This record gives sequence, C-alpha cells and structure tokens, in this order.
Amino acid sequence: MMKKINTTVFLLTLAVPALAVAAGEIEIHGVVEAGAQTVNVNGNNKAKFNEYSDIQDGFIGSFQFDALKDSYFLEAEGNNLGLDDQSLDLEGGRYGDFKYKFYYDKMPHNYSSHALSFYQGLGTNRLVLPVDPTEAWRTSTDTWTTFDYEVQHKKYGGEISMSFQSPFFFTIGAEQREQDGTRPYSVRQNIEVPNPIDYKTDNLNIK
Repeated sequence: MMKKINTTVFLLTLAVPALAVAAGEIEIHGVVEAGAQTVNVNGNNKAKFNEYSDIQDGFIGSFQFDALKDSYFLEAEGNNLGLDDQSLDLEGGRYGDFKYKFYYDKMPHNYSSHALSFYQGLGTNRLVLPVDPTEAWRTSTDTWTTFDYEVQHKKYGGEISMSFQSPFFFTIGAEQREQDGTRPYSVRQNIEVPNPIDYKTDNLNIK
C-alpha cells in the first residue's frame, strides 16, 4: 500500500537570550515555540501513521527553559503540549550537593481506527450480543458500533538525589505507569473481541 503524507507546519519561535538579573546573580535562557499544523494522510489505515504519535490538525507548542544562579540550576522542558504524545520535564538542584527531577510522559498506541463490532458494552468487562429477533446484525453492519482500538500509556514520577562526601550518596524515586484503552483480543480462531485495558504499576527505588 502506498501512502502520501503532506504536513505543513507554521511556527512562531520566541527565544529569550541570556538575561542577567540583580547584577549577574541569575542567568536565564529559554525558547518558546507555538504554531498550527495541518496534516493530510492518503491511505486506508490512518491509525498506522499515528501508531505511536498524535500528528493531527491543530495547535502545536513546546518550550525549553533554564536558570542558573551560582551553583544552583533549574531546567524545564515541554513538548507537544496538549497532544496525546506530550511530555513535561523539570529538573533542578545544586551541583555537587543535591538534585531533583519530575516528569510526565504520555504516548498513544493506535492499533486501528473506525473498527466495527456488533457487541454492546464496548469498553467494559461485559460484552453482550444484541437482542434482535430478526438477527439482522448477522447480515448487515448498519447497527454495529464504531470505535477505535487505542491504548494510552502514561508515565509520571520523580526522584531526589543527595550527594555526601564521596563515595556516599542517597537516591529515592517513585513512578506510576498507566495503560488505559481498548485493544483487539482473539478468543478463538476468527473470533476477535475488543478487550478493555486498565493497568497501573507503581515503582519505588531507593539507592
């Protein structure tokens, strides 16, 4: 299958030069990008184009920021704001003493779009065959439900590290990962059902 992808991006970029505040005590740098995007996908399976991303018509934006004062530092970054594949990161601390970081990351997994199913209760743990005395659903898809096979992956957490006289240090971090959505599941040969996904995993690390 041949696929043509036409993407047009209009960006407005604002760069913040090195800015000295209070007689050179604080130095700040930053970049902000904002714009609009139009996307045209010529293909039968548009979900494949966006399998692990969220490229669509609409607003796009990102930013990057860092500040420095003596041995203290602060860095922040955001990409694809407002989209299903966005990320946010914040990191700071004091060199040779301590540092911290917090993050949020979101990524979709699109299996297919505009799938059809005759089951009722899509997205739940209970799928029900339609009650139809004529059983018209067996011969026509007019009464079937349209849905997307998609699972959202989210990851967010933080970590704090402290340095003592070498080689001693202490680090503690926590993270939660989530999966939520619907993916195809084969119950037996030639029989596929939409399987709801709702997982959470909590991780804790101490060093």
